[in-house]
Amino acid sequence: MDKKTRIFALALAALLTLGAFAAAAPRTGASGAKSAAAQYAADPGQGAVYRLKNGRKVALSCSLAAARVGGNVKYYYAIVSTENDPDKVPVSGAVFFGTNGRQTKFIPVENAVSGLAVSPSPDGMKFVLSIPEGESSRINRVYIYSQMRPLTSVRGSALDWSGPSWTDERRFAYTAYDDTKMKKPGASGSEAGYTSVCLYDTVSRRSRVLAPATPTDEYVQLGYRDGFVLMGHYFVDTPEQWAEGIESNEHLKIESNYVWLPDWKPGSWWKNPAHTFLIDELNERVVMLGADGRSELKTALHKGTFRDSVEQSGDAGGVPYYWFVASEKDDPRLKDEVPLVYVFAGQEDMNLCAVIPAAEPERVRDVSISPAGERLIVVCGEEGSQLHDLELYKLTLREHEGALSHQFTLRPTYGAFYWIDPWRVAYSRLNLEAELKSGREPGYALDAFVYDAAVGEDAQITESSTADSYQVMGLTDDGSIWLDQITVPDFADWKDPAKERRTRLKGRIPAAG
Repeated sequence: MDKKTRIFALALAALLTLGAFAAAAPRTGASGAKSAAAQYAADPGQGAVYRLKNGRKVALSCSLAAARVGGNVKYYYAIVSTENDPDKVPVSGAVFFGTNGRQTKFIPVENAVSGLAVSPSPDGMKFVLSIPEGESSRINRVYIYSQMRPLTSVRGSALDWSGPSWTDERRFAYTAYDDTKMKKPGASGSEAGYTSVCLYDTVSRRSRVLAPATPTDEYVQLGYRDGFVLMGHYFVDTPEQWAEGIESNEHLKIESNYVWLPDWKPGSWWKNPAHTFLIDELNERVVMLGADGRSELKTALHKGTFRDSVEQSGDAGGVPYYWFVASEKDDPRLKDEVPLVYVFAGQEDMNLCAVIPAAEPERVRDVSISPAGERLIVVCGEEGSQLHDLELYKLTLREHEGALSHQFTLRPTYGAFYWIDPWRVAYSRLNLEAELKSGREPGYALDAFVYDAAVGEDAQITESSTADSYQVMGLTDDGSIWLDQITVPDFADWKDPAKERRTRLKGRIPAAG
């Protein structure tokens, strides 16, 4: 299934399912004796949810989710549904549990057949209960968690199937639907209106449009990353082409896009980019969107892959990603903009996942992503040299796992490095105290190191001297490091590479953590 077909299927599934109960508007609050008597329990270790009935636990088909703050679970929640468990659940709604699995609150939602969603804020102080209403809309109701009472609400689109996406402790991005100010010519029902991406402030209780619909364009929010909201962009050449519908519309085009938060400012040096960039995978180029329309960015586009999980073997393919540098030195149209490294990743949709400042863009040599997308390394160095600085970042390809953050600089390193798992990397570092005076790179003895980003510790594996040197050459199948021990007959022979002798050894990898 290609991307266009897949997105069509998701959109149609959402609209058809919600249309099944459009006549009966969902209603939260007390719903009689049935909901008052219903009690639930959770097993966090197994990720299971149960209905408590007559002293017994009855397993439900719903999944258990966690609201995390700083990596720790603040509470658990689940959506129970009369549609999925008709003989076990008397009333649909959202159930909340403490960290011990005991129920703390149940919010019943009458007439809600499916499509309920809970979106906790990053600090765990608030959450949105997103309730489908009719064929095209949702009510995004904001609750204060400690009081379990509604604070405010805003109407959104039914296409936000998993609810809105929080950008910080007070605001969230959502898809808005409107069929009154502007309608698609020839379209009817829920397809007649347009969708835009908006930002809602739960304190001021005001919305701001981030990506407004036009007669030929509409947008759907797909999540939030560090400073930008991911979007699906749907567009046609002329408004009349909307009349052909969604499923079989040959004129409809779809692409993954993003929009920066207007007031996002990680530092005084930052200025939101004036251009948006997309990856044209077919032609392997970077497309720049700006006030003058679409054009090709004059920069080198690089491609790589990373393992989707720890268990995946190295020859089982992987998740593709692209990276490039956007700076005035690459393209004069970027004059006065902050030089940045852009990283896009995805199996089916190539979404922007990281934007990293590049103080010296000409020194950026490579970008590498760890298994499972947990960490990212930007390799910096001079052209033609194997001496590098490895800038290590915590990367999040999922929401609410913390912002992209610089963790450590590994320097001075030499040659290739190797990801052991999502947190550890094996590399060669110069021993500046054992100068070899070879007159060529690396110029110093090398030692093997393993850096563990989970605990911030750097473990030295070898002990070099002026007589020997050790270089990391790869990973073995049995969980060790391949090392080359490099020796010469005499100290003065370091100047002659022909006199080097390399012996392949195995090095032990320290335990994680």
